[in-house]
Amino acid sequence: MEVFSPTSRLHFSTSPLNGLEYEFVPSELDNIAPGTYTFSAWVERSRSPSGPLELGWHEQTITVRPTEHGKVLDASSFGRVIIPGSAKGRTLLALAGFEIEHNTVAAVPTPHTVEAACQQQGLAVRLLPHMGEIGCGDYLQAFADGMYPVATGDEEYYFHDIGNDHMTAMVLGGQQLSDALGVAARQALQDAPECQGMIAGNIDKYTSLLRSICLEAGEDVRFIRGFFGPSLTAELQGIGTILGIANTQTSAIIKLVQDTAREYGVDVPALD
Repeated sequence: MEVFSPTSRLHFSTSPLNGLEYEFVPSELDNIAPGTYTFSAWVERSRSPSGPLELGWHEQTITVRPTEHGKVLDASSFGRVIIPGSAKGRTLLALAGFEIEHNTVAAVPTPHTVEAACQQQGLAVRLLPHMGEIGCGDYLQAFADGMYPVATGDEEYYFHDIGNDHMTAMVLGGQQLSDALGVAARQALQDAPECQGMIAGNIDKYTSLLRSICLEAGEDVRFIRGFFGPSLTAELQGIGTILGIANTQTSAIIKLVQDTAREYGVDVPALD
C-alpha cells in the first residue's frame, strides 16, 4: 500500500525540528486501520527551501481514528494542514467530516468519510482516485450527474476540493444549487472544448463566491468586496448569467446559502 506520494514530494512543517513532511496519497487513507503508525526512512532533505541536500533520517507519525462517518487523521499527521478559505465560519467544515476545535482543524476526514458526511447533508460526492487537478471533462461530468468532484490522487488538490470553499458552498446550497450547476454542466458538455473550459472555470468562481458571501462581517468581507466589486450580488449574478442561471435563481440560491449558514451559527453579513 503506497500511503505516501510516489513523487516523494516533501514539505516544510511548521517546526524545523520535524524537518520535512511527505505528502499522502489520499485515496489510500481509507485502507489504514485505526491506530498510530510511524513511518521512517533515510531521505535527502534540506534544512531550508534553498539549502543544500543532505542525507537524514525522516520519521512521520500518523494517527487514524474512527468517527461517525468513517475515519479521520489527526491534523498533526500531516505536518501541515492547508484548508483553503477563510477561518471565519470554519466550523462549517464539520459538515464534510472534519473535526473542528476552537475554530481550528483538529482532524481531516478520509475520502470515504467526506463522501458519507456529505451524503448525510444531501450532497453526492464523486471521488476521483487517480487525479490531482481535475480535467474539464471529468469536472463537468460530475456536476452534470448531480455530484461534486473530489480529487483523491494528490494531497494538495484533495485539501483544495474538500476545504472551506467550493464544497462548503455546495453543502449549503443543497439540491437547488446542484440542479442549477447540473444544467450548466450538461449544456457545456455538448459544446466545443474551449467553451467547456470557460464554463468549468465559471462554476468554480460561482461556488467560491457563494462561499465567500457567508463570511462573518469584518476584514474578510471588505477584502472580497475589493476583489469582486462593491456589489457581490451583481457579480454573482453576472457569473450566473454566463452559466445560464437567471438572476432571480441566483438571488434565491444566495438566500438559501445564507439562511443555511445562519442555521449553523455563522454571522452572515449584509451583501449590498
